[in-house]
This record gives sequence, structure tokens and C-alpha cells, in this order.
Amino acid sequence: MRAQKSFITLLVVLLMVGVLGCVLTDRLSGRRSTRPVSVVRQVATRTPLPTFTPTPPATPTPLPTLTPTNTSTPTPTLTPTPTDTPTPTNTPRPKPKPTEPPPEAQAPPPQPTPEYQFSPEPWEGQWNGGLAQIRGKIRDRNGQPVNGYFVQARCGGTVLASNPSGINLYAPDKPYEPGAYDMILSSPLDPNSMCRWEVRVVQASNYEEAKNPGAPSLSPVGYCDLSWGEMSICFANWRKNW
Repeated sequence: MRAQKSFITLLVVLLMVGVLGCVLTDRLSGRRSTRPVSVVRQVATRTPLPTFTPTPPATPTPLPTLTPTNTSTPTPTLTPTPTDTPTPTNTPRPKPKPTEPPPEAQAPPPQPTPEYQFSPEPWEGQWNGGLAQIRGKIRDRNGQPVNGYFVQARCGGTVLASNPSGINLYAPDKPYEPGAYDMILSSPLDPNSMCRWEVRVVQASNYEEAKNPGAPSLSPVGYCDLSWGEMSICFANWRKNW
């Protein structure tokens, strides 16, 4: 609309300028010439106005249509049909069984009597470069030391015996530790004493009876395997069973 109004205003101005130009031209011509001159008037031809092509109004762009989001339809909740509660029935209870008397306490079976009066305890050994020796202690079943028993050691034709446990026959004023005994096999150390010695507790009343190969055994035979550079002292302990 503003462009159309501007165009009309411009057209009016041009028409007015053309009319004023014609009037001024006539007056100036009359003053300069006294002779009548035939004047040929040139009528200004009107310039056709430019054709105004109206600009088509902008076509409004339609807004996108919003697609509604599918909403989950809640699943209908099934209402349970009330059922009739059955009437409890009396369940017959079994009659209690007569109480049986508790079984009589039984004593544990007796332990078998050991074959020998003495049994070997775990033995150990160590190396000593100065001597070869068999030594140990004799205790009862309660761990108390037991005195007065001989131990015999034999290797081939060599048979030795200890002093009675806890008693020193050679120096009664210097007794052994209670239950202890020992036998010196060699001192200084002799390679010939490296042997598999058979060791047992024997029944004897003195040293000569104790070193007799035929002395009755009060224990099974144990073995001390002396080896050069590995073991020269054998600790052989015994337990008195009765």
C-alpha cells in the first residue's frame, strides 16, 4: 500500500511540472517576437504509467500437526471373587505313644591291653661330631618320670646297656634327671658306631643282666639309624603302660 501511494504522488508531481513548463514557454515566446509567428504547439504525450504488479501476499506456512502420543491403557485389575471359607474340621490327633525308658548308659569299650609294658614314643636324632650316644626318658601314661629300668642297645655283636633310668650306678651322689637314661656308644666319635642300633627296654636287676642278649624284653624293638654327618645322637623315649 505504501508503494502505491508513492507512485500516485510522483505522477501528480510530474503532471504539474508539465503544465507549468507549457505556460512559461508561451510567455517567453510572446516577449521575444513582435511578429506573429505561427506557433506549433507540441502537446506532450503522456508516458504510460508503469504497470504495478502487486506482490502476492506470502502464503502462511501451516504449522506441523502434532501427532498425539499413544498412552498405555491400564490393564483392568481382576477382582477375585470371594469364595466361601470352608469350616475347619476337627482333625483327630494320634494318641501319644507310651514313653519308653531311656537306654541305660553304656561304658565305652575297654582299650586293648598293650602287648608290652613299655611302648616307644616318637624318636628324634641330631648330629654331634664329638660322640655317638643313645639317650632318652621313661614316663608313665600321665607323663610322670619312671626310675629303675634298663635299656639295651645292640649292633651286630656289640651289646651295650644303660644305667637304670634316673639312677647313676657309677656316681650315686650325682643322679640322673628323673626317668632319664643314656648310653655312650663312642667318644670321641668312632665311625664304627654309625650303625642301625636295636633298642629295647629289658628286665634286669643289674648291668650285667641288662646287657645280656637273652634278657627278657619289656618293650618292642625300636631302631636308631646313626649316619655319619647326619645323626650321631638318638633320643629314644618310652612310655610305661602299666
